[in-house]
Amino acid sequence: MGKFGIHLVSTIPALLLAFAPPALAARSLEYWEQDLTHPVCTSSVTYSREFVSTVIPADLARPASGGTEANREFSVRILREDHGQLRGVARIPVRLYAPGVFQRLQAETDLDGIARIKGSCYPGTRTFLVATLWQPRFQVTNGLLPYQLTAEVPCGEATEIVYRENSAGANVLGIWEIAARSERKLEAAVGLSFWKLPIELIWPAKADHYGSGKVHLVSGTHWDIVGHELAHAFYAQAGLGVFAQGAHRIDECYSPELAFAEGWATFFSAWLSLDLEDPDPMFEFLSPRVAPVRIENIPQDVCQGETNEWRVAAFFWDLVDRHEDGENLEIPFGLLWKALRGTRTASASQARDSLIEGGVDRGKLDQVWKLDFGK
Repeated sequence: MGKFGIHLVSTIPALLLAFAPPALAARSLEYWEQDLTHPVCTSSVTYSREFVSTVIPADLARPASGGTEANREFSVRILREDHGQLRGVARIPVRLYAPGVFQRLQAETDLDGIARIKGSCYPGTRTFLVATLWQPRFQVTNGLLPYQLTAEVPCGEATEIVYRENSAGANVLGIWEIAARSERKLEAAVGLSFWKLPIELIWPAKADHYGSGKVHLVSGTHWDIVGHELAHAFYAQAGLGVFAQGAHRIDECYSPELAFAEGWATFFSAWLSLDLEDPDPMFEFLSPRVAPVRIENIPQDVCQGETNEWRVAAFFWDLVDRHEDGENLEIPFGLLWKALRGTRTASASQARDSLIEGGVDRGKLDQVWKLDFGK
């Protein structure tokens, strides 16, 4: 794969910076220069001295099948290619700038990736679209500034903007999609009162990790890893468990604290993106050494007990999934979250005790425990 953009941030039109979020607009543009070669689907990134552009032009802008919109309405659909299929991306703030129009023409993409904006510009006029990957709760950045997707679109027409698979745009949109889905599902399940601090998701990075409120990602197309690392941010903000770090391999045993923290993150990624009714749900990119990682059907040679993160993840999954495979228990995700929030739990056994205190049937819970931990 070639280099992703070598444009200085100072080339972004002053007009765009004028509409940037205040905290970002206030930052100096006198940044150090860097460049990178980022072979997608590998675990390494090589840095040099040129700058990674945050401005990503569309790979393709084409008329949408809906044709011309009525009432001079802008209709823009933002799509990313994933496994050969085009997916609309939600929650993206979109702004359009038209010649001679001084009002802000803006909207947000819906679940189908469509933003509709009514504006008074001459039909057919070429307008400049800017979609900045910034929301108050989360942002996708290069470590300095949020990414901006750009394209020229005609006023009064329906347009599709496409980012091809493994492109820079597909990477940042893949990250954005997981973050937006997290916000949507958590709001429905537990509310967002715990989410006090914004989360910055940085791409590209040398390694996948979370720290100090920031998620660092090698590839934005690795949906399961994005969900796992983002889960660590929620784990910290909601006080679900103690902080733990260290070397870990998914099929081995280590400390109960580390196994709980990593197992929770893997479970959250599953809850976020996998089907609760799937008899054999699995991750695609998580831990290539033992891929595919099955969360419902764990291989027998995986280390047993609550000091293994894979089994911790499977335990939580079996509590909320809708596929019965030997257990007779199904609890809402919200109940599980409520039992753990603010407890700073240090192990799966402590989590089990909290669930019992929260009203979960002890006998059924012990049945799931034996099924997943093997002892």
